[in-house]
Amino acid sequence: MTAESNRNRPEPDQLTQFEQLYIRQLFLDPLLSILIEKASRRSLENHNLKLKQLWSRRSFQKLDKPQFYYSHAVSPHPPFTVDKEGALTMRYPDFQSINDGSHATKNSPQLVAQYKLGYIEKLKFTNSQILPLLKFILLEVPGEKIVIVHGDHGGGSMFDHDDATNTCFRERFSPFYALYSSQGSIVRTINNDQPFTIVNTYRLILSGLFSESLSTLTPRSFFIPWGNPENAMELSQASLDSCSVM
Repeated sequence: MTAESNRNRPEPDQLTQFEQLYIRQLFLDPLLSILIEKASRRSLENHNLKLKQLWSRRSFQKLDKPQFYYSHAVSPHPPFTVDKEGALTMRYPDFQSINDGSHATKNSPQLVAQYKLGYIEKLKFTNSQILPLLKFILLEVPGEKIVIVHGDHGGGSMFDHDDATNTCFRERFSPFYALYSSQGSIVRTINNDQPFTIVNTYRLILSGLFSESLSTLTPRSFFIPWGNPENAMELSQASLDSCSVM
């Protein structure tokens, strides 16, 4: 199956549109509802399982040569399907997809409140998994190492995909960022008193490792309306520090 044909296919445990239409033609709508519910639950369970597998220590056993390890955890990003203990939870029925920001909250105060609860609960589970792994890597995996942990964006409880005036920039544009290096000189190249953009991370690391002087990019941030990307708006540092939505 090509990447193009696979792009719009649902999760393996979900019913395709054809399968749903076929069941409806047999006048088995009650059965369809049951199957969709079961398939949805299996899909959410698979999501939780993938999260737990990401933080396995097996990838760091018996390293006999330099290794680049990358993992992208969809957490604490929606879906909010895991509680702080790692068990499947259905307490957040409006956040069982990957939709984020206003696509999920609909700018509803009730849904925003639910978003915050689900986000925090998934974050607690994430911390319970990633912190022991980091401790293992730093203390038990031999050799020099560089560890980077960062988000691609901040939370979305107060993020409107189409309206900058209804968005808390401080929340959305403040992703978590942490960098550790056995070579302290690499970490010291980051000036904590100056704005920093994540895209400069590898420029700084490679400059430090190979004694090169790679030019860094000027920190810039943009709000891009979902429906009108051509109307991208550059944000000032004052805007990034602000939060007019409370």
